[in-house]
Amino acid sequence: MPLDELYLLEKYRERFEAAHCQGFPIKGVMRFTLVFHGNLPATGNKGHPDAVMRIRKQLSEQLEMLWQTDQSLQELRETAYVLNKDAQDSMPLYPEDMSRRELAERHPNLLTSLLHPLDVSGTKYTPLIRQSLNLSCELSILFLKQDETGAVHFNGGDLDGRLKALLDALRAPNKQERKASLDKLGDEAGDFEGDMYCLLQSDTLVERFDVQTERLLFPKSHSPDEAFLIIEVDVRVLRVIPQNVCLL
Repeated sequence: MPLDELYLLEKYRERFEAAHCQGFPIKGVMRFTLVFHGNLPATGNKGHPDAVMRIRKQLSEQLEMLWQTDQSLQELRETAYVLNKDAQDSMPLYPEDMSRRELAERHPNLLTSLLHPLDVSGTKYTPLIRQSLNLSCELSILFLKQDETGAVHFNGGDLDGRLKALLDALRAPNKQERKASLDKLGDEAGDFEGDMYCLLQSDTLVERFDVQTERLLFPKSHSPDEAFLIIEVDVRVLRVIPQNVCLL
């Protein structure tokens, strides 16, 4: 193991040892809540790429705030780097108070960031839950809708279809999905061109999710698709590595 990774493990030794005693996966290392209010249509055969993009943007603003204010994520930005294979023998000595991020900025050929944004047709999407960090998550969703509690099929589409739209919005889109979204948005497309934060690299990283439906008691809008969602995210560590130990 490279010396800088050994330094990270030494810095977070107590957390690392406690994690191995607890066993894997480690639940509850980080919890936060996202909120969505707006139209949430079901994704049928035709889909609603514009609606999915609107949801993604609303959640992106909250995730950006999380990255800016959460202490664990601030540490993650500094530590989530790996030494390039061809640089194993050329690792320079550096002060202990220098972060890996600072080292990467001084020696860009030595280290690669595990938080590198996903580039989709020129737009960068930064997911938190990603394979490179050995993270997954559980979701607990309170779904407030216009129809009666417990109705699985209703005017706005079936519940499974609407949850599919939500999961699509929680992850980064592929090139075809992004193009379809911007085409459907038309004149508004320029508002969605900027870089975004998203929760998931892939929806396969959601290990489980629970959904509770309740009636939305806002006055009826013109859209039967209106919904208010409270999404509780429980981050899990699948395997402790020097780069994610700061989350424990």
